[in-house]
Amino acid sequence: MTEWLLRRFAGTLRSSDPQNMRTQYGMFSGVVGLVCNLVLFAFKLTAGLLMHSIAVVSDAFNNLSDGCSCIITLAGYRLAGKPADRKHPFGHGRMEYLVSLSVSLLIVLSGFELLRSSFERLFIRSQIIFQPLLFVFLVLSAAVKLWMRHFYTTVGNRIRSDALLASAQDAGNDVLATSIAVAAMLLNAYTASFPFDAAAGLFVSGMIMLSGFQIGREILDRLLGTPADRGLADQIGQMILNHREIRGMHDLMIHDYGPGTQIASAHVEIDQNMPFFNAHKIADEIENEIFEKMHVEITLHMDPVETDNPLTAQYQEKAAGILSGFDRNIRIQDFHAVYGDDSVNLMFEAVVPYNSQADTETMRSALRDAFRNENVTVSPVFKHSYTGEDAGS
Repeated sequence: MTEWLLRRFAGTLRSSDPQNMRTQYGMFSGVVGLVCNLVLFAFKLTAGLLMHSIAVVSDAFNNLSDGCSCIITLAGYRLAGKPADRKHPFGHGRMEYLVSLSVSLLIVLSGFELLRSSFERLFIRSQIIFQPLLFVFLVLSAAVKLWMRHFYTTVGNRIRSDALLASAQDAGNDVLATSIAVAAMLLNAYTASFPFDAAAGLFVSGMIMLSGFQIGREILDRLLGTPADRGLADQIGQMILNHREIRGMHDLMIHDYGPGTQIASAHVEIDQNMPFFNAHKIADEIENEIFEKMHVEITLHMDPVETDNPLTAQYQEKAAGILSGFDRNIRIQDFHAVYGDDSVNLMFEAVVPYNSQADTETMRSALRDAFRNENVTVSPVFKHSYTGEDAGS
C-alpha cells in the first residue's frame, strides 16, 4: 500500500530539484496523515461517547491533535521549501524544526487536557456500554495507525525528515494507546470494581504528554545547535583525506540551516613547502567534490605543517605522551614549532573529550615543566571537538 501510494504520487511530480521534491513528499505525507487522523477521530469519538469510555474519547482527541499536527506540517513544509532570499540567504529550512516544535506543544497540551478529564472520571463513575461492532472498529483503527507508522517511517527515511520520523513515533504510541483503551473498556464492561477506563485514560494521556516532551526536547536541541551527524562527518572527513596531498584534518564544523541546507568548514594540513597556487587548487577541488556528492557547501582552511623535521616530530610525540597520561583520548592537532636563535616555541591544539576529568591548568603546567630544561616554551590551546565525539574514539 505504501509503495503503491508513493509510486502513484512520484509519477505526478515533474521537478528535478531535490529540495522541491522533498517539499512535495512532505506535503503529501501531511495530506495522508490529515485524512487518516480526522477519520479516526470522528469514529473513535463516536465510539467513545456511545460506550461512555473516557479512554476511547482520550484516544480520539489524540488523533485530533495528530490531525492538527498534519495541518501545521503542511504549512511548515510549504514555508520551508521557499527559496533563499535577501533576508534569508540560507533558505527557510529551519521552519521545519519550528513546525515540529509546534507539533510537540500541541501534543503536550492535548495530553494535559485528557489527563484532567481522566482524573475527574476516577471519582465520577459511568457504566461502560460494550458494543461488539464498535469494538471491532477500534481494533481496525489500531491497524490503520500501524500502517501510518510504516508510511511515515518510509517517507521520513527517504527524505531524511525528523518531523515525519517524529510522526511515525507518535503513530506507534497511538497503537499502544488504542490497545490500552480497548483493554480497559473490556475490563470495565464486565466489572465495575475498579475504574480501569479512567486509569487507562490517565496512562494514555501521560504517554501522550511524554511523547510531546521528547519530540520538543529533540527539536530544541537542534535549534540550539547539536553536533553534526557522525556518519556525515565521517564521510566528509574521508573524502578530504582521500586526497594524498592532505596530511591531516581537524576542526570540522557543520552548521545546520534545515534539512538539505548544511554549511561546513574544516582545517586541513598540507606540506608547508607546497606552492600557494597548488594548495588553493586542491582546496577548490575538494570543496566542489563534497558539494556535488554530499550537497554540503564547505570552506577549507589550509594549515601548513612541517613534514620532514625529526626534531618537531620528537617534540610532538613528547607532548602527546604527557597529555595521554592525563587522558589517553586527548588528541593533538595543528602542531607547530617556531624555532628562534636560542629557543623554541611549541604551539598546538589539544582536543579534550567532553567527559574528561583532566584539568586544563594542571596539564598546561605539566607541559611547561617537562620542556623547561630544553629551553622550550609551550603554548597549548585546549578545546573540544565540534562534531561531538570523544577525541580518539
